[in-house]
Amino acid sequence: MAARAFRVEFANGSGSSLTKTFDHLCGGDWTPSLRPPDSIPAGSTVVWRSESSGIATGTEAYVKYRIDSVGDTVYIYWDNPFLFGVTHAKGQVSTQDVEPDCDFEKSSGSSFSPPPSGFDIFQTASSGGPGGPAGIGFVAEIPFAPVIIFGTVGIQEDASISLTLAPKTRSLRPFALRRGVDPGRGIRTPMHAAGSNSLRSTMGI
Repeated sequence: MAARAFRVEFANGSGSSLTKTFDHLCGGDWTPSLRPPDSIPAGSTVVWRSESSGIATGTEAYVKYRIDSVGDTVYIYWDNPFLFGVTHAKGQVSTQDVEPDCDFEKSSGSSFSPPPSGFDIFQTASSGGPGGPAGIGFVAEIPFAPVIIFGTVGIQEDASISLTLAPKTRSLRPFALRRGVDPGRGIRTPMHAAGSNSLRSTMGI
């Protein structure tokens, strides 16, 4: 069994098909048969998972998809270190390409922000409702800035997160409320952990 793993459940509520443009492992391996798919049809939900490989290692990776109808980039990054860090993830939708968080030298870039996308990535609540089922030890918000801490506090052995790509419209509000979250107050949902280490952290958007 891998020392660290990270599972992503991703629902495509954009109304458009998605095509993968890139995926990369900065650490670890893809779980067999659970690599991010090449395409994601509209209305479907897929799962991918990465895991550590080797002794005392974690897993870190990212994936990019193109929203076929508009060409926007969907970027999802996650990191579950073995030591010295915190289990975290982030998502972004941009009208331009997105510079990844690992194995990439950041450019100085332009100070001008690209036009905003009409889509966003939201965390979706678990079937356990607000707060989720028992045993959850990490509550996060997307997007959020990584927080670096030392030791194993906040590191989950087997983390999991559920995300939904959806248009930025008012119609998301009743959808989100049915799942136990309120976009007006920040979308908070659980990151599941199979391990004993836990951290409960709330970060503002």
